[in-house]
Amino acid sequence: MDPTASLCPSCGHNRLSDSDGPRGFEQHVHCGWPRQLISFLVGWAGFQVAGLLFEVVLLSLYMGTTSGVTTKEAEAWLLQGWPYLLINFGGYTLTFLALLLTLWPVRKQLVKPLTQGRSHLAGLIGGIAIIGSSIAWSYLAQTFWPDTTSNANQSALEGMIKEAPILSLLFLGLIAPACEELTYRVGLFGFLKSWNTYAAYIIAPIVFGLIHFDWTAIGTAAITNELINIPSYIIAGVGFAFLYDHYGLGASWFAHATNNLASVILTIVKGYLTK
Repeated sequence: MDPTASLCPSCGHNRLSDSDGPRGFEQHVHCGWPRQLISFLVGWAGFQVAGLLFEVVLLSLYMGTTSGVTTKEAEAWLLQGWPYLLINFGGYTLTFLALLLTLWPVRKQLVKPLTQGRSHLAGLIGGIAIIGSSIAWSYLAQTFWPDTTSNANQSALEGMIKEAPILSLLFLGLIAPACEELTYRVGLFGFLKSWNTYAAYIIAPIVFGLIHFDWTAIGTAAITNELINIPSYIIAGVGFAFLYDHYGLGASWFAHATNNLASVILTIVKGYLTK
């Protein structure tokens, strides 16, 4: 039952009540489908705009202070540690603030799940399971496609972590998961589930996976590597959606943070061991 709906989704006439009936939306953030759709659009399009803004500013500064550099070289520089960190940190921070403004009327629903021990436990277990699924997919990929490496998104993140490990822990462990959960679980998944549960569990994880896809690889040799890596993100998207659907925002955020923090810590440790 969706408590934000006033009419039955089957007949379109009978007013819904809290008595009897299934409660498939019980753990969701109840803000109504218009705000869910707006949250998705703000999170998805907002990051594109904010990230592009930071790219333009950094690109202009770099080309203005570095003589003889070409545009192609400057664009390659943007994917290096600190520039990539500033673009993502700035873009996600601005987007997160925009999402908070969008969801401000239901702010209590956003905070309450973060204080529940049940959500933390479900998130921890779910996060470990998602990490396991990523390891399993990586093993399968290496078995069938031995030349597979990290995709462009992961490679850029690893460079960023090596440049600024502490800031990366804050950004990837807290801000990025919160921003993506509000966008793709509270926003997109919640909106789609009010229409069709199967569509929500299929479309939302695919969209979530595609935001980690390097579209510039299309038409190049790197496209195969990108396609092999993308299922790992889609599987994680399914896991986060399940946790949000059954245990709430606290569980999906905690699982997402656990997954990201494990990746950051592993990258930091690997960096120290290879020195």
